[in-house]
Amino acid sequence: SVIAVSLALNAVAGLLKMCMLVTSNKHTAKKLCDEWRRLEINLRDAACIERLGPMHVVALGSLRELANTTATFLGTFTQRNYARKLVNFAKDRDAFAAHADKLSQLMRELGLGIAIDAASLQLQLAEVHDMDMRELGTQLASINDTHRESPDRRGERQATGDGQPAATDNRDALGPHDPPD
Repeated sequence: SVIAVSLALNAVAGLLKMCMLVTSNKHTAKKLCDEWRRLEINLRDAACIERLGPMHVVALGSLRELANTTATFLGTFTQRNYARKLVNFAKDRDAFAAHADKLSQLMRELGLGIAIDAASLQLQLAEVHDMDMRELGTQLASINDTHRESPDRRGERQATGDGQPAATDNRDALGPHDPPD
């Protein structure tokens, strides 16, 4: 997952370099690049997270692809070609909007991935907690059985070495009990 973040960050860095080279449609390109910069800051924070869910890895791969596609698209605006600008004005506007929409969608997917990972973690913790509670119940039942056992039987068990701890060793730690006969 750290690799996925690093690859996405490298692609975003390349896109941001391309942003600085744009000479036509500068304001539109700057607006789009500002959003990528904001995302880059968040990705840098995520780079220290060692475990990302599968949804994040997929979204980061898609983000890397989009960054590369967007950088290529922005590369068409690095040369001053006024005739091209006039002919393709509406097409370029739509292309900028499409790139912004894809970026917005991937950002939502990353956020959704966080929510899904958090919900998954909660379910996993509940399952593991249930296992711990069953184990604790078994341990408590064993302690109660040992505590209820007659002193003569405890002595026999200690003498035969059946591996069970002697109940008399921790009898005071178990709480109130009946005095031995």
